Amino acid sequence: MSALGTLINKKIEDNTQGDVINIKKLARDLNFDFDEVRFKDSLLKGTISPPIKGSKKRGIIAFEERNSPEANNTLTALLLAKTVQKYGLEKVFKREEVDVFSLREIREAKMSEQMILATRLAIPEHIITKLDNDLRFDNGYYTKKSRLLSQFVGAAFHITGNGLFTLLDNLDVNVTITLNKLRVNKKTSH
Repeated sequence: MSALGTLINKKIEDNTQGDVINIKKLARDLNFDFDEVRFKDSLLKGTISPPIKGSKKRGIIAFEERNSPEANNTLTALLLAKTVQKYGLEKVFKREEVDVFSLREIREAKMSEQMILATRLAIPEHIITKLDNDLRFDNGYYTKKSRLLSQFVGAAFHITGNGLFTLLDNLDVNVTITLNKLRVNKKTSH
């Protein structure tokens, strides 16, 4: 497993309480804070602005102030996944966003790398296995318990082996170095 896979797996384990991952605490552990704003673009649901390199400022995940808590939790996973994935491909942290259309098309995007990563950041693997394989598993109950959007929970599917680490291993190792620096900066800023 790559160092990035190990780091993210550790953060997921640290923020898992039973069958639920505290996605907002996971984001805070990765050096992000939250804000609620009224976007000028009415179609925008959330943005992520990464920490500034060399600065002690934390990155910001901003939500449209009219979003539900379930939408915000789902957006946190989607935005974190998008940031990690884009950084792995382009080697640059940059502002990312999710709009209303992206949220509506979650189920159609379930096979994308971003969605696979996002569901693994927000839903424990043992629950994903149940969602995909156990017909008696109560998806509605889990959706309420996890405080995620139902279409997001419905987009999770089991991958033989460990899909998260396979995906993360394909990203550049520089992501690990940057995330570790962010973590060190966080510890020194307190």
